[in-house]
Amino acid sequence: MKKNLKSVTAILCALSIMIAGTTNIFADNSELLEDTEIIEQDIEREGLANTADIEMTAYSNEVITSGTCGDNLIWEINEDVLTIKGEGYMYDYTSNMYDNPSPWYASRTTIKRVVIDNGVQSVGNYAFCGCTFLNKVEIASGVKAIGNYAFNDCSQLCEITIPKSVTKMGFNVFSHCSRLATAGRVGSDCNIQFGWDTNIPSYAFYKAESLKKVEMPESIVSIGSYSFSYCTSLSEIDISKNIKTIKDCAFAGSGALDINVEKDNPNYSSVNGVLFNKNQTEILAYAKDINNPSYTIPNYVNKIGKYSFAYCGLLTEVIIPDKITSIEARAFQYCFSLKEITIPNSVMTMGAHIFKDSEIEDIYIDKVEGILDGSPWDANLAKITYRREISISPIPDYEYIGEENTPDIILIECKSDGMIIKQLVAGTDYIVVYSDNICAGTATATIEYINDYSRLPSKETHFTIIPKSCDRLTIMPITDQAYTGREIMPDLTIMNN
Repeated sequence: MKKNLKSVTAILCALSIMIAGTTNIFADNSELLEDTEIIEQDIEREGLANTADIEMTAYSNEVITSGTCGDNLIWEINEDVLTIKGEGYMYDYTSNMYDNPSPWYASRTTIKRVVIDNGVQSVGNYAFCGCTFLNKVEIASGVKAIGNYAFNDCSQLCEITIPKSVTKMGFNVFSHCSRLATAGRVGSDCNIQFGWDTNIPSYAFYKAESLKKVEMPESIVSIGSYSFSYCTSLSEIDISKNIKTIKDCAFAGSGALDINVEKDNPNYSSVNGVLFNKNQTEILAYAKDINNPSYTIPNYVNKIGKYSFAYCGLLTEVIIPDKITSIEARAFQYCFSLKEITIPNSVMTMGAHIFKDSEIEDIYIDKVEGILDGSPWDANLAKITYRREISISPIPDYEYIGEENTPDIILIECKSDGMIIKQLVAGTDYIVVYSDNICAGTATATIEYINDYSRLPSKETHFTIIPKSCDRLTIMPITDQAYTGREIMPDLTIMNN
């Protein structure tokens, strides 16, 4: 009985530890899992093995020096060198010692070198996470993908070569790798050497917080989404004249980054470390909020690009000039410190989710309510104040004239404090349709907005047609009539004086 009781107690303890471990994993990754539209929970890779069928076993303290790590992959440890060999894709793992850790987890603090041989096609999620004494990684050509957190927390890693064959990178691959300070082409002296000669793949250096310098080969023409996102130690990056494409959020969250574009680049330009299109009519990326939490957009810009300020967590102020006509989707997403913003009258369209996951409190719009085109801004907790309104000048009473009364309707656009901005032009900004405007009584004038004001709903106003005053009428004398023996009804003439 005592033996059984001890067994039950041991099982309950193990379960409690497993639950606690699982909770910690989700807590650690909550920042990434919140927005599945932007940062994927799983980076899909062609042909990666499905780990759902792998038997999950609790971690054991027993040190094992060889085994399988894929359907056709084996691993072995010889002294302090871990070698992966075979054909195919590596399994995905977790960082939780009780929930599918890597099979070499027990030896992770003794591994100093990793060799991934020819034939291996992927590095699984969390494969070498926590190998704190790992200092060198050799990856053979043929590996196509490196999974999420693959080298996370490898604090001694100072030398790794990524072959050209790698086209997909997971997020946080190099996070907490404090000795990976430089990145450049194969053959350079950089800590991270890569074989990419035309494209930097998405997420390539995502959250490589210790990365301080990047040597971009002249042959690179494309920089992928989130490729240098959250590289918080990276102070500058040079964009050569050959770069044709920089995808969304390439530098988001880096915070102290000057983006310097070569003058001969036909597609992009930069001003004071901020990325613009070539003609500098659209701002594309601002990643300087750590040292510059306030930014004034130049007057020559007319568009705030998609994701342009996204992930600027320390940004407190953005001054938008009265030249901006469009604010694109998610422009201020995750701007936690931005509490208020003023949208000028010049803005005609606003994209979707502009303030998603931000903590904006006050939005001041220098426009008439209803005139601004755009999708939901995800500013659900913000107070929105429109600073303009359209007033209709009072219409005086009109006397009955026996035909349509069509008085001029005067519309004034003014500030909420009463200051007049402009008088709208009939036929250009609005038209008026009249009804019930002949007979004495209440007449209706329906204002229908057109052109720049066409998004405003129509509006009715009323005026009064009063009866004609008898004091201003003259009944003409009736001439004498001859007796006819019948009822006489002479014509009655009333003259309008």
